[in-house]
Amino acid sequence: MISLALGPKRSFAPRSTLAQTSFSPPPTYPRNLRYEQVAGEIHVTGNTGIDALLRVEAGLPGFVPNIDPYLLVTCHRRESWGDGLESIAAALVQIAETVAIDFILHPNAYVAGRMQSLLNRDRIRLLDPCSHSELIHRMRDAQLILSDSGGIQEEAPALGVPLLVLREKTERPEGIATGNSRLVGTSSDAIVRETRRLLYDPLAIEAMSRKAFPFGDGQAAMRIAAIVDQWLAVRAEQRRGNV
Repeated sequence: MISLALGPKRSFAPRSTLAQTSFSPPPTYPRNLRYEQVAGEIHVTGNTGIDALLRVEAGLPGFVPNIDPYLLVTCHRRESWGDGLESIAAALVQIAETVAIDFILHPNAYVAGRMQSLLNRDRIRLLDPCSHSELIHRMRDAQLILSDSGGIQEEAPALGVPLLVLREKTERPEGIATGNSRLVGTSSDAIVRETRRLLYDPLAIEAMSRKAFPFGDGQAAMRIAAIVDQWLAVRAEQRRGNV
């Protein structure tokens, strides 16, 4: 049995504990598998999601610097429903006084409806949910991203776009460790303060804008395929030997 442990979830039991071979993204994740008593081989391959990201990025139109920089924002985490969403929205209203914001609505009807009612302001453009390729395009062209999305936490460093994480804690600390992301929580004051600090400090935002690949370098699928191919070949040979 082969297990693909390509996310940062803390619990992989029970099926993964039976796996003879598992694949992990960053080097920090295997310890979670061992904690869950996964006894098989663990290969650090990177996340196939970064493979997809880099393929999409390579097919995008050439980057054209925006005359009017904008922020890209998404939020949907269930732990932010209620006061968290209101606090985030209040921060965005303040930030929009000086910079344009593109806010991508989430497919969840409750979240989308709540944010539409809270963010009906000039300089905040509410966008319908979009395809993965369109999202990557918008991320690449943004000056700064604010989001609570786990996927965006993995993708933003690979694009070299600074990210402020709208969560109180994250299971993806690797992007913070590389300096591409910062954890700001859902407090309006903290979000406004950190966003304005970056927008008005070119050196600070430049330091967060270098590309980094803590979740994979785009070669994960090839590594996994090679390992699986070898794994199957060994077992085929073992079966022939038992005939």
